[in-house]
Amino acid sequence: MSLKDPNPVNPSAKKRVAIVIANSAVSSTTGWPVGFWWSELTHPYHVFTEVGYEVEVFSPAGGKLIPAAATGVWAGKTNQIAVRIADAWEYHAPKIGWLCYIEDEAKLSAYKSTGWSAGIAI
Repeated sequence: MSLKDPNPVNPSAKKRVAIVIANSAVSSTTGWPVGFWWSELTHPYHVFTEVGYEVEVFSPAGGKLIPAAATGVWAGKTNQIAVRIADAWEYHAPKIGWLCYIEDEAKLSAYKSTGWSAGIAI
């Protein structure tokens, strides 16, 4: 097996990646519920799918995957837009028609009745 031919049994088959995400649990240290961070899943998923890999997501115990809740200044701000002004954060619920530039993807996304669009490269 080599990087030139990652699937010697069936070279025409799509390359595949398995991402294993932790199951939700309760921390034995803090007693708080814990899960995975979205970036642990979305960043590698995006990188692999962009270069043609087929990605499957698994968990050690199977079943539903539950992301960790936001903490600190982000707690209770799910789905809001955070804006840093001077030394303070402001939070805004997105409204239909808002545009957002996703810097690390170089895409422009629009907020619609169904949520954020996938975005277009700019």
